[in-house]
Amino acid sequence: MKVQTLDMKGFMSHKHTSLTLPEQGLVLIQGPNGGGKSSIPEAISWGSWGETLRGTRPADSGCEVSVKTDSVTVTRKLAKKKASLTWANDGAVPEEYATPTKAQEALEAIIGEHDLWRRTSVFSSQDAAHFTMATDAERKRLLEGILGLDRFDKALERCRADKAVMERTLSSDEYNLGVTRARLEGEQKRLADAKGALASEVPVAAGDAAEELGKLDVAIAHLRVEADQERAALSKMATAGAEYLAEERELRRRLAALDRATCDKCGQPIPRALMETLEVQALGAATSAFEAKSAAAVNEAGHRANLGDIEGQLAQLHQARGGFMARASQAKESQVRIARLTATQEEAEKSVRVLARQVEDVDARVKTASKELAVLKAVEQVLGLRGVRAHVLGRALTGVEHMANVWLGRIAGEGLTLRLTPCVEKKGGGTTDAIGLEVDGAGGGYGYRAASGGERRRIDVALLLALSEVAAAAHGREPGLLVFDEVFDALDDDGVHAVAEVLGELAQERQVLVITHSKTLAEQVPATMRLRVAHGVVEVL
Repeated sequence: MKVQTLDMKGFMSHKHTSLTLPEQGLVLIQGPNGGGKSSIPEAISWGSWGETLRGTRPADSGCEVSVKTDSVTVTRKLAKKKASLTWANDGAVPEEYATPTKAQEALEAIIGEHDLWRRTSVFSSQDAAHFTMATDAERKRLLEGILGLDRFDKALERCRADKAVMERTLSSDEYNLGVTRARLEGEQKRLADAKGALASEVPVAAGDAAEELGKLDVAIAHLRVEADQERAALSKMATAGAEYLAEERELRRRLAALDRATCDKCGQPIPRALMETLEVQALGAATSAFEAKSAAAVNEAGHRANLGDIEGQLAQLHQARGGFMARASQAKESQVRIARLTATQEEAEKSVRVLARQVEDVDARVKTASKELAVLKAVEQVLGLRGVRAHVLGRALTGVEHMANVWLGRIAGEGLTLRLTPCVEKKGGGTTDAIGLEVDGAGGGYGYRAASGGERRRIDVALLLALSEVAAAAHGREPGLLVFDEVFDALDDDGVHAVAEVLGELAQERQVLVITHSKTLAEQVPATMRLRVAHGVVEVL
């Protein structure tokens, strides 16, 4: 991204500053501390992304910054602590967005993210020794950040979160699959038992129950009537001749009275003729009673025989009826059992069908979850420290080391060389996942920390330039604005001279903005534009 114009109103110490920068070349900025020199790259940062390099607020209110680049024109305002953003492609009418966030997202699709620009284009004195003075682990994290590999951390975090969810899902699905299969096996056994019981069940035929029972009941009723008739006849025969017996007893009583020759009632003598008549009558009555009893005895035997036959037939009919009722009861119980077993079979068949589909569905989910979990594990391995990021980091280290040594040779001569290693040997054996830095030709053989201040700063600058080039190449960015904020102020005269030549070469292809307090550097750099900033006022020298 190349900056063509910059306009600041109420931004930090600048009341109103307008700058037009050369398309390429070196812009040298000088001035006292607190004069507003660093506010220029800060304005570019805030105007384009709404973020300052220091992470501070540019003003409380009434702030406005416009930045015109080689691709877009951006205007950002801050009023009552609320920011607004408008931007448009070069020469186009600004588009309207629902929110500043939406506008920023669309803008960054063109100019890139703030963090990427910060890593590849802006370096301060604090950044200069950040890589060289960092620990091995910090150095690795810094290089991963510059290369954008720290995005792998977010992706890895999401991957691990997704993997944890998938592991829980798979575990739940496997448990459900086991439970469902057990239920299916139980229903299949219940179905087999019901089929077996139905196969062994022999239906009992009861015939036409109503018709058979009706015939039996009619026959029994007829026999009962006949039996009652026989019993009535026997009863009548038992009293046969009773009247004759009563008459005989009366006559015999009267005869007994005649023996006394006088009447009990009137006391008169009883005639002999009357007594003879009474005797004849008594004998006739006794004869009639005997004959009646004899005839009744004969008839009684016949009726009793008939009654015995009838009662025998009744017993047979009742026995037949009881047998039929037993068969009917057995038939009914058989029908109930068959109906119950049939219902059980149908219910079990339905359950088997449903559970079989559930097993298929859960099994499919288990297979899908297993595949997704395998993919997530593979992704985790790829995104992890031993995966593709390690490969990218290793190749990047080779590039950084090569470019750093090229720049180091330019600004320090052939006496200094550095080596970057993707891992560091542990004292107890093995290696640690970090980036080691070794420097030859500095510090009397003891490396960077034993080197002089000038040597360290040259190494720092060489690494900064290498990191910038590798990062820009890694993100596919064309050479744009490159900002150095007091990076070279600690160099000695020889270092300043070497850096001045390097900055001049860089300025032939891109915009280079150098902020410095070093008069020596200011005198030696081939500046295209020289600015002096004091109290928020910019003066073009």
